[in-house]
Amino acid sequence: MVIISEKRKILELPGIIDLTIILITLSLIAGTALFFSPPAQNPVSRQKVVVTLVVHQIPAHAAQLIQAGDQLSTGDNKVLVKSAKVKPAPLTNASGTINTALKDIYVTLEGLSTISEGSINLGGQEISIGRKYQLISENYNLTGVIDSITLH
Repeated sequence: MVIISEKRKILELPGIIDLTIILITLSLIAGTALFFSPPAQNPVSRQKVVVTLVVHQIPAHAAQLIQAGDQLSTGDNKVLVKSAKVKPAPLTNASGTINTALKDIYVTLEGLSTISEGSINLGGQEISIGRKYQLISENYNLTGVIDSITLH
């Protein structure tokens, strides 16, 4: 494509071959830009979540350590223990009597959760029903199994 032709015409109309070359060049530029551009970020939201979990079969003295109002050591995220109910662990020994030395603790946690596509995180740990969750504070380090999750 010539800007000034031999006949002194300005912007002479381009031919079909010129248009094809321009179209291929623009397609290559657009394809390269799409290939090297960063992928779109998944939207992440923060939402209040209440999690109920059960810590199974721990000694009675350890069961008394978890109290309502405890803050779990989770770094940036604040996770609070809303309630902790101690119940006897349903264990029977060989004679059929209930073993009262071990306890189950039903703990309710509350905090802000990070929700992204495919996962919910609370206190830096991914949560789902049936998954293990670490209760870590200054006084204890226990593992429970998540029983229910409620988003608010």
